[in-house]
Amino acid sequence: MTQPFSAAPLGVISSIQFAILSPDEILKNSVCKITLTRTTENGKPVVGGLNDPRLGTIDRNIRCATCKGSLLDCPGHFGHIELARPVYHLWYFDVLLKVMRSVCYHCQHLIIKTDDPRLIQVRKLFRPQSKLRVIEQMCVGKKCANCNRKSPKYVKEGTDGLQLRIEWGEDEILERGDERKRIIQTSEVLEILKNIPVDEVDLMGFKRQFTRPDWLLLQVLPVPPPAVRPSVQLDSSTRSEDDLTHKLVDIVKANNFLKDKVDKGAPLSSIQTAQALLQYHIATYFNNKIPGVPIARQRSGKPIKSISERLKGKEGRIRGNLMGKRVDFSGRTVITPDPNLSVDEVGVPRTIALTLTFPEVVTVRNMAELQKCVENGPSKHPGANYIIRKDGSRIDLRHAQGLNDIHLEIGCKVERHMKNGDYVIFNRQPSLHRMSMMGHKVHILPYSSFRLNLSCTTPYNADFDGDEMNIHLPQSQEARAEVRELMMLPRQIMTPQANRPVLGVVQDTLLGAYLFTERGVFVEKDLTFNMLMWLYNWDGVVPRPAIVKPRPIWTGKQLFSLLIPEGVSYEGTNSQFDESTDTGTMTAGDERIVINNGQLLSGQTCKSILGNKENSLVHIIWKDINSEAAKDFLNQIQRLVNYWLVQRGFTVGISDTIADEMITEQVRDIIEKAKREVIELASKAQVKGELDLLPGKTGMETFETLVNKALNAAKDQSGKLAQQSLPATNNIKRMVAAGSKGSLINLSQITACVGQQNVEGKRIPEQFGGRTLPYFSKFDLGPEAHGFVEASYLQGLSPTEFFFHAMGGREGIIDTAVKTSETGYIQRRLVKAMEDVSVCYDGTVRNSAGDVIQFLYGEDGMAGEYMESQKFPTIKMTDQQFEQKYKIDLDEEEEEETEMVRDEEFSSDVLFGVDPDQKQKYPKANQQQKRSRSRSRSPDNRDVKKMDIDDITGGGEMIDDLLQPIPKQSQIKKYSQSQSVMVKDKQTNKGIIVIGDNDNDADIETEGTQTSTITELKNDPEARNLFFKEFEQLQQDRLLLTQEIFPNGTDKWPQPVNVARLISTAKKRFTLSPLRPTSLSPADVIRMVNQMLRRLVVVQGEDNISFEAQENAILLFQMLVRSSLASRMVTENHRLSRQSLSWVLGEIER
Repeated sequence: MTQPFSAAPLGVISSIQFAILSPDEILKNSVCKITLTRTTENGKPVVGGLNDPRLGTIDRNIRCATCKGSLLDCPGHFGHIELARPVYHLWYFDVLLKVMRSVCYHCQHLIIKTDDPRLIQVRKLFRPQSKLRVIEQMCVGKKCANCNRKSPKYVKEGTDGLQLRIEWGEDEILERGDERKRIIQTSEVLEILKNIPVDEVDLMGFKRQFTRPDWLLLQVLPVPPPAVRPSVQLDSSTRSEDDLTHKLVDIVKANNFLKDKVDKGAPLSSIQTAQALLQYHIATYFNNKIPGVPIARQRSGKPIKSISERLKGKEGRIRGNLMGKRVDFSGRTVITPDPNLSVDEVGVPRTIALTLTFPEVVTVRNMAELQKCVENGPSKHPGANYIIRKDGSRIDLRHAQGLNDIHLEIGCKVERHMKNGDYVIFNRQPSLHRMSMMGHKVHILPYSSFRLNLSCTTPYNADFDGDEMNIHLPQSQEARAEVRELMMLPRQIMTPQANRPVLGVVQDTLLGAYLFTERGVFVEKDLTFNMLMWLYNWDGVVPRPAIVKPRPIWTGKQLFSLLIPEGVSYEGTNSQFDESTDTGTMTAGDERIVINNGQLLSGQTCKSILGNKENSLVHIIWKDINSEAAKDFLNQIQRLVNYWLVQRGFTVGISDTIADEMITEQVRDIIEKAKREVIELASKAQVKGELDLLPGKTGMETFETLVNKALNAAKDQSGKLAQQSLPATNNIKRMVAAGSKGSLINLSQITACVGQQNVEGKRIPEQFGGRTLPYFSKFDLGPEAHGFVEASYLQGLSPTEFFFHAMGGREGIIDTAVKTSETGYIQRRLVKAMEDVSVCYDGTVRNSAGDVIQFLYGEDGMAGEYMESQKFPTIKMTDQQFEQKYKIDLDEEEEEETEMVRDEEFSSDVLFGVDPDQKQKYPKANQQQKRSRSRSRSPDNRDVKKMDIDDITGGGEMIDDLLQPIPKQSQIKKYSQSQSVMVKDKQTNKGIIVIGDNDNDADIETEGTQTSTITELKNDPEARNLFFKEFEQLQQDRLLLTQEIFPNGTDKWPQPVNVARLISTAKKRFTLSPLRPTSLSPADVIRMVNQMLRRLVVVQGEDNISFEAQENAILLFQMLVRSSLASRMVTENHRLSRQSLSWVLGEIER
């Protein structure tokens, strides 16, 4: 609809007031009075009928008789029906009843005094409904304070409850001819309501300028225009009218009938009958589903759709057409998988791409491309459907002649087809969380389904069994920018709900990665080169083969390392790891995962490493690198591993489910033993006093508990036997270990025993007169009669076992259906309650009215997706451990407390920087250090690095840490001659710091940092003060953590930056070794950390409230940083250099 431009200033809506229309207001807004039941005559609307020309037009050939507007310009005008008698309004009847009970029947004043002290509290009530309810309670059953007379009791009457009956008390004196119980006429009710004083109307919660009690009765009925109730032309002479029009015809008929009765002076009973008919039609006009009221129908028998049904419900006008509606530039079809698509891409059928368009403005840069689209037209991709000129005129290219002759101008718009690279919003309903709508890039493909990467199914909760999804193409550059910067899938990988990735590697790729990284997997040269071609960001450098002769062969771990970004380090275990057999080193089953700077050194990957778990590889890459690197990792692992798995092959057959005969016999024996145990329990239960009752349980409850325990133990035991009998190469076990499909329970049920079936958490109950099924004897307590399935799926279930299994399965299906509807309704209520809450630019969380919900998002300003569960190291320490780890004491109170290590007394511990903990961890390395000292003094062996690898590693322990460059003899001599000292703790014998004053110390240090002596530190009051304040602050932090914040002793809590992982990464990134001393002064560590913490600002502001909010927001994180980067921890335990510490602090600040 086009409207001429108006220069009039736009008004600002300050508020909206809802009110009831008065009869005068309805007449004022009405353009005609409706008196006739005929709508059309000879194909034309009848004047005075329900399609009166003055009400507006729905015919493009007829203009409105009121505003002279056409079908497009005229919205319609209201008419009215003057009712012969007032009738009750269905939706206001309860309010009217409360008003009638509050006012005197005789004098129409409030029953209580207007100066009653209780009314002071009533006036303070905010809600008008509350005022009326309280006044009604105060007035019921009381005598009028004005006339000292008692009012009758008002009761609803009739099946529809839309009649009012008055009942007088036995002690009341009635006027002559009056009855003690009678129906009160609406005209009488209207007279009472009209006479209520204005100030008392305000006291009851009404606002006199918007609503009066007498307006609660319908005296004039507004008639909506035909645009609200359009008719449909069936042929040249007949039209099908809307349901509301049918109902209005009934109302006009009933009103005319009642008017005739009143005008002719008919008996009261006849008038009441006619009025009841009018009341019925008006009530069902508003709501055709009133309990106890017959449903109004058309002649065909179809129920009439009333105003209420049009407004309420999911398909109603509010939810269906205003709050949510069908939109243009969207598509919907079935989804199918495509692992070769990027996770942030969606494959769109060409037919949909021809329909969805984007209005692109013609510029110098894109004119040639858009001209080509125009020439291709609407039927060839990439083409265009419309051209919009600068003056707003549209050219439909479907009907345009000579597309090659159409020339574009700069500034006009071309509605071009969707093309590759366009940004779209992809959605699967129900949209339960933010990740149900994400941004994707378009990839145009043939055929008729949307193509989706398999890893994307988790956030959408989608599968490929017929699911349909929606696509929306943004229609402006602003909308495209929002999709690109805020909604794209890589930015949604982390969910704030659980601080973990919402998607990861799934299905075939997960299984393939498990097999690919298995120890002993080798790849030939031709297959390796083919696999490298699947990596779209491969740098062209072929990795060095693991085996060169007789032919080059690469390991699976080598090629898998090409997928991991440089700088990523990880240590963990896979799902098959057994803590009871942990040796702290590489395991025989390759369960310990070690990734060093992007290289997979050991371990077999599984779902805990590659899936959507906390601290998985996807999580670490997303946090430590960026979201694009996480996307590339997910894309390339699918390309590489899927190609390898196709070449290798993988299948599951029936042979994977069969255990050997000996195990099958053992399983049978276990089940038979359990059955005998149940029979013994049944015999005990049937003899009073034989069965020892469990605490708080009856005899039958005890029996059922013991039976369940025995049968479940048998199922578990047989399942374990079956699992142990299957070899590690069993393909179902491999899928379970990888986490791609299935579980060990599935495997045991297939192979050994399905187990007990439960309904409502109990064994199958008895029915059919003491039997679970007619097949069994009465009161049979045996396992078979109550749902124990001893067969496996491989053997097949008997008919009774199958029936019991179906009973258990049906319960799960019903639970799922019920929970879906309940949780959906809860979700809707939560969303509707909080949909207007947002984070504003001042950092506060506010609603649409501007009310402050939180002064800081989450009270700490931290984004949930960046939080990680981290360990606070000081919470579970003893006082002695805490002091040993964190306290630096420079005083020499006693000679045994500190000792100066110089020249020939310079021990190997000082030289290599090995503390007692590391000695215990690397016993062979410690022995080798002693041998290396003797070798270093020998003229025949001057190079300390010439050692046996087995001796250094202690039989395969932490090779990377110990194979760092070790000082030669000349370096040892030079270092020992300098004035270097080391403080040693008398209890732990640990070296805190090695500091030299020789300029040549750079040969042994990783960096040429500024050096100082221990004497300088001791004589520096500022440094001593720093150490004292640091330890005092750490003590205060520990006290606050253990006594106030986390008194339960839990030491793992979510924080925004994983400090421990940053320190570990820094050690590998800067090749720091635990054998090397640091040149970093503890005082410098304290200064650097404190400066960084001061720069962490969450809450801006200079006032006291802002300072307090800032302190509270980063309180916990400051404690974590101070305890992780304490001066003694950095210099003694982590041995960080100045450069590596600066990098760690920079990453934290970033």
